[in-house]
Amino acid sequence: PNGSRVYAADGSGNLYAFDAYTGAIWWTFSAGGQALASPSIGPDGTIYLLGGGLAHAIADRGTWAELLWSKNFDSIADQYLDPVPRPEPQPPLYPISKGNSIISVTPNNLYIAANLGYEIYLPVYKKYFFVPKMTVMVVLNPGNGSEVTHLVLRDTCDGVLTMGSDGSIYITHGSTARSIAYYALNPY
Repeated sequence: PNGSRVYAADGSGNLYAFDAYTGAIWWTFSAGGQALASPSIGPDGTIYLLGGGLAHAIADRGTWAELLWSKNFDSIADQYLDPVPRPEPQPPLYPISKGNSIISVTPNNLYIAANLGYEIYLPVYKKYFFVPKMTVMVVLNPGNGSEVTHLVLRDTCDGVLTMGSDGSIYITHGSTARSIAYYALNPY
């Protein structure tokens, strides 16, 4: 909030605090996996970041970072999606969530778009891919990360949730890939 720091996240899940004047790194925080968006800063200076499948609240303590809380949304995925059986000997696909937007901050709430779906292993690429089935907007208490509410959105969303000055919430859609995967699994 005082302009002396710049925060940035990388694809490996590291959050960096840079000195805004010299560019020196004050500290690094590992989010435990790929950071999915730029960090957001709350009015009290709390840093919010999506990384490693979790939403994190982080305090800048000068020369180090303190994790205040972390939250995953898999319990929401469990509410809406059932495990998908597969032929033996493969285990079923279990629902998971992936927060996938910049965390939008207001004085009283945090807003996050979270895709709910399944991770599927594709041997040709030798890696897992997340396939969304639906998206929810999750509203969190910024102080402790507890869920205030969530709302099912019509389509998958890789965009940003933006709050209007009148309290309206604007939801952008920023990824064709997620929508293609969504409609491949959810034809209308």
